[in-house]
Amino acid sequence: MISVAYNVFSFEGYVHRPEWVRGKVGGKLSGDGAREIGRALQAYAPDIVTTSESRNEGAVAALAEAMGFAYVYFPSPGLWPGGLVTRYKILESENCPLGGRRRADLFTRHWGRAVLEGDDGKPFIVHSVHTYAQWADVRHWEVKQILDVVRRDLATGHSVIVQGDLNHTPNGPEYDLWLDAGLVDTFSQMHGDTDDGKTLLRPQPRARLDYVLAGGAIVDQLVEARPLYEDDFRLYEDRPDFVALSDHLPQLARFDR
Repeated sequence: MISVAYNVFSFEGYVHRPEWVRGKVGGKLSGDGAREIGRALQAYAPDIVTTSESRNEGAVAALAEAMGFAYVYFPSPGLWPGGLVTRYKILESENCPLGGRRRADLFTRHWGRAVLEGDDGKPFIVHSVHTYAQWADVRHWEVKQILDVVRRDLATGHSVIVQGDLNHTPNGPEYDLWLDAGLVDTFSQMHGDTDDGKTLLRPQPRARLDYVLAGGAIVDQLVEARPLYEDDFRLYEDRPDFVALSDHLPQLARFDR
């Protein structure tokens, strides 16, 4: 099984300019950005793709259609909804699964949970997450509330995947919260505690913000984890006007199940 976490930059494409000052200068993909991303991802045969900064439900639906997948859309009170597209049967899904206990200042990006049915007929759980960028204290509270739910999921014995743009590096204080809850950082599991695996393009990879975390039996089935710094996902120094598919790289994890 291959799972990919991808901040899709509203499916608009990304070009980095020398006069860049505030962090993002959008490009323009040649056609429908969601379908272009879908075609690019199909080369890697993913079974699950979660998206951050997904623009709207129509864009997530277009991505799912391009890949021949079902989808779930996770609305956002801000401008950053999420999505999950998958070839698996979706047994249930919920946006921000806190049972109504949601602080207004939390999860202004997105957090959604879906239960999927694996090829073996057993359910497993995927959390699609995009935490707050600017303030670590807000992000800390978001991670703690997410982990309250993740711990309950792990207690059921099901495998759990938590993935997305977490907006912190492995050196951030939030990182240890995920690990202390019983999740494994798939990239570090495969490559050790290195400074590689950066996923934010500025214009070359600058920071590792995107993760596939895993818990439960699926951890023992991990065989590959890496960002896709290749093809149309990246930028090229000798092609200054090249439009990358996003300002982030997809983070891929493959499990032998």
